[in-house]
This record gives sequence, C-alpha cells and structure tokens, in this order.
Amino acid sequence: MGAPTTKSLIGQGLNDITGSYHSNQEIEVYVAIYCSLHPDTWASTLPTLEFTHNNCRHADRTHTPFELMYGITPHAIPLTFNSTKFPTIKAQLNALKQAQQEALAAHELARFRMLD
Repeated sequence: MGAPTTKSLIGQGLNDITGSYHSNQEIEVYVAIYCSLHPDTWASTLPTLEFTHNNCRHADRTHTPFELMYGITPHAIPLTFNSTKFPTIKAQLNALKQAQQEALAAHELARFRMLD
C-alpha cells in the first residue's frame, strides 16, 4: 500500500470540513430552538445541552463524540448510588428478624405471666 496521494488527502480534509460544518449547523439550530423556548434559563443549562449532544450518535458518524474521544459512552443517570438513606436488604432483614424474635420473647413472657 503506497503513500496517500494529495488528491485523497484533500478529499478527506474536505469531508472533515463539511462534516464539521453540518455538525456546527446542527448545534446552532439546537441551541437556537432551546434558547427561544427557555429565554431565561438557557445559559445555566448549556452543560446539559453539551452532554446531550456529545452523548448522541449523529448522521455522519456511527459513534458518539464521547466514544470517539474517550472510548466510552457515559450514562446520564447513574446506575448505582454510593450512599443512600435506606438500609441494605441484608440489614433490613436482620432488623426484621431481630424485631420478630423480640416480639416472640415478649409474647412468651406474657403467656407465662398469664399462667401464674
């Protein structure tokens, strides 16, 4: 396989430029529509708009920009949470078992007192 010719490099560059042009047009229209619908809050949501754009596949590419830059597609909503105010299932079952044992013991104590 030989070195690339000038013609192929120019054609490749032109495709990159037109692809970028169409991508920039898409972003411009997307932001214009969003700004017109949310004139007071659009500036604070630009990071979300950027994330959404970079996490979508586009017509001229089979991968998202995140996949092309980082090799992964991040999840918009985390699948797991590090901390929660709710106990784990095991802790909840242990607490339930403890409460049942205490209730049975109290029931037995009441039964013995009634027999006396």
